[in-house]
Amino acid sequence: MRRCIFCALLGLLVAGSTYADDTSFFTFDDGLLAEGDSDLAVSVYMTLRHPGIVVANGAIVHSGDGFGDDLYLWTRSQLLNPGNILILLTSPVNYVSFDGYVFDATSNADFTFTAYSLDAQIIHQQSWNAGVGSIGTYSTGMLPEMAYGLSFSDSGKHDIGIDNLRIGVVPAPGAGLLVVLGTALAGGLRRRQTL
Repeated sequence: MRRCIFCALLGLLVAGSTYADDTSFFTFDDGLLAEGDSDLAVSVYMTLRHPGIVVANGAIVHSGDGFGDDLYLWTRSQLLNPGNILILLTSPVNYVSFDGYVFDATSNADFTFTAYSLDAQIIHQQSWNAGVGSIGTYSTGMLPEMAYGLSFSDSGKHDIGIDNLRIGVVPAPGAGLLVVLGTALAGGLRRRQTL
């Protein structure tokens, strides 16, 4: 019985540490980026903090507005990807949260987040009405499958800013419980074999 309890506690410890170890956090203002840096610098910065290669497209490092002196990613007008920040990952994620700032209101949602599969199919899309000139914190919850592409936009109509971006792999609800039950079951079976 003591062995089963020990195995269960060990399983909880392992399951609980999975979230912390598999999450990357980007503040964009911790000394490696400067105002005006664009896609290449942002890509290098993010790659240094996330397993695998990260490619950012459509972002420029900016300060001011609702974020004050903090640096954040700002959409910039461009021919192929207007009003949109696209982040491509070689190490996929299933969770995203960020702080967002809206410069102008649209008739629909102010923020649209889209997650893409490896073959560029949309696996999740979520929108929020943020309100102009205010910062909000937005979270996707656990995505339905692993995402290799992340898009942040205001439907390409107006500029947005994002900061404090957190991406990573989080365990499915109940995964910790399954680990504990499996470990306890394995411990119980092993004990029966030794008796």
